[in-house]
Amino acid sequence: MHYIKLIIKNDFTYRWSVFFSTLSSVIGIAVLLLLWMFLYKNDTVMVNYMVKYTILANIFSLFYCRNMAAKIGDKVSSGDFILDLIKPVNIFGMAWQMELAGIITQLVLRGIPVVTVYLYFLIQDRIYHNIFLCVISIIFSHILFVLMYSWLGFLAYIFINIWPFQRLLEDSIRLLGGGVIPLALLGNRLLWIANVLPFRFLYAFPLGIIIGNISNLEIIKGFLVEMIWIVILVTLNIITYKKAVKKAVVQGG
Repeated sequence: MHYIKLIIKNDFTYRWSVFFSTLSSVIGIAVLLLLWMFLYKNDTVMVNYMVKYTILANIFSLFYCRNMAAKIGDKVSSGDFILDLIKPVNIFGMAWQMELAGIITQLVLRGIPVVTVYLYFLIQDRIYHNIFLCVISIIFSHILFVLMYSWLGFLAYIFINIWPFQRLLEDSIRLLGGGVIPLALLGNRLLWIANVLPFRFLYAFPLGIIIGNISNLEIIKGFLVEMIWIVILVTLNIITYKKAVKKAVVQGG
């Protein structure tokens, strides 16, 4: 909790940064909405769907902070994280607390303004489905996201500089996860890749639940597959962490 309080206090200190971050979020969504309105100007149903999809996808993205890899990777690549082993702290737990603090500030500083500005579009002619299951899905998705980025951070003991891989992961998640466009609009090959990888659980799956375009059976299957991915990533994190500790100890930090 100590880390969470410090990060929140720090984020609220830089007011101009907060202002421009909020403004960029609102303008970015507006640009995408204008694009979909132009592309589907003769299809009102599709326009309404894409408008809500875009707004909700951007709101869901606030639950995914991307600094986890950098926080862990910097310590691993420099060997400093070995010092944490002799302290009453956990590198993963500390980084996760800082991520949670970032999520709280994002929801307050960006989420509330976005919902306020686009509230009309969110409530217009749309009955949302399985809101509770959507919340559960977001929680699982957050865990999945954190595990992806923490694993990437621990891989710094191999690659040293993980920034290119982090950029690749971010772009892959946005495209193959359904964060930019619905997966149904991708070509057959990309759609197959998206269905194999876990990225779709970050956007396409929770969006499908709340918008109501996937069946109850698909929701159950989706949760089962997502939990399998979580177990896989937990295992990869543990294995990679142990290797990073071993290498740091052998090389003297």
